[in-house]
Amino acid sequence: MHPKAPTQLKRHALGAFALGVVMTLGPSPADAQSIKVEATQFRFIREEPRSDYPFWINREDCVKDDKRDPGAGTYIEVQPNLSPVGNYSLQVWVARGADCTDQEIRLTQGSCWKVLDEIAKINNTIYKIYPQDIVAAGDEINDQTCDKQVEWSTTLFFLLLDGDTLLASTKWTETQVDTKAPPPPSTLTASGGDNAIFLNWTVTTEDQAIDAQGFAYYCSGGGMEVTGVAGASGEGGMGGQTQAGVSCVAGGLEPGAYPDEATRCGSTGSPSSRSGVVASPGVADSRVVIENGVTYGVGVAATDRVGNVGTLSPLTCAMPEPVIGFFEHYKASGGRAGGGFCGMSLGPTGSRSGLWAVALGLGIFGLRRWGASRRDARARGRTA
Repeated sequence: MHPKAPTQLKRHALGAFALGVVMTLGPSPADAQSIKVEATQFRFIREEPRSDYPFWINREDCVKDDKRDPGAGTYIEVQPNLSPVGNYSLQVWVARGADCTDQEIRLTQGSCWKVLDEIAKINNTIYKIYPQDIVAAGDEINDQTCDKQVEWSTTLFFLLLDGDTLLASTKWTETQVDTKAPPPPSTLTASGGDNAIFLNWTVTTEDQAIDAQGFAYYCSGGGMEVTGVAGASGEGGMGGQTQAGVSCVAGGLEPGAYPDEATRCGSTGSPSSRSGVVASPGVADSRVVIENGVTYGVGVAATDRVGNVGTLSPLTCAMPEPVIGFFEHYKASGGRAGGGFCGMSLGPTGSRSGLWAVALGLGIFGLRRWGASRRDARARGRTA
């Protein structure tokens, strides 16, 4: 053996040992990866932006899910920071209390459901998450998905995975699901005004929700009073007159169903309100033009702080009509334009009732003036 061979073998052994130490102490895939989601990187895209509880999902967000109804415009944009990026997958899981970073819980217990699974891309890539996938909670999405009456606190887990190996994760806890609106008023009456309808309703004590925000009104022209219609349990009638067994029906409005926002004809932002006014756009929060001489069916739904609109109350019918003041009544009683005693008509006896009322008023007024002058005269005499 060459005299230097032992020395060379020792050097090789030391080199291999040092390389092994470096590899052992070097960064593992899990240590090298990171993922972060800030509030500015999590955005709800809605047709109408919402300033109150912007990260919460309500029923309208679910109904207008852009994935199910392209162009409706409701989805979540997420733009996470990933560092660095390799051939990994980005998954988003949702849970109500479970820890989805635990693979066994995530895959076997059914308490986590997946709403995103894509190849991780470079930073500033936008990923889309859809409200219906969150509300469905892992179930098949159908026409009843958005009608769930739920109030959930949820956690979204953003997982960076290399196959089955979890490299990095982060949580988002600002999104809650609230699709439960307050119940509607139990009774409703209405009376017609000049291009307006005046409403009054009642709410039972047990139906007063803690998160109630107010009430919204919904109208449809062509309302009609009917007797004994199955399922129509509303009170009220033309001009707000309540009649036993008489209900109102109107196209596009159904008691107990969610209303079409195209039929909205007013609202109030006070949960303690028990009255309101239906009017045309520009006068009220309305999308329906209210006209005199048209019979409208009207219903009321309660709203909450998250923007949920509940189901409709029983319907009532009312017809707006011009308000008739004193002068109109005077003319209808036989008075001529311009007014005054000399303008009165000497028509048939049936038309003179208004004239007798005016004459009586003038007589009473004259007696009062005469009595006042007598008292003044006596007072001046005593002073003298």
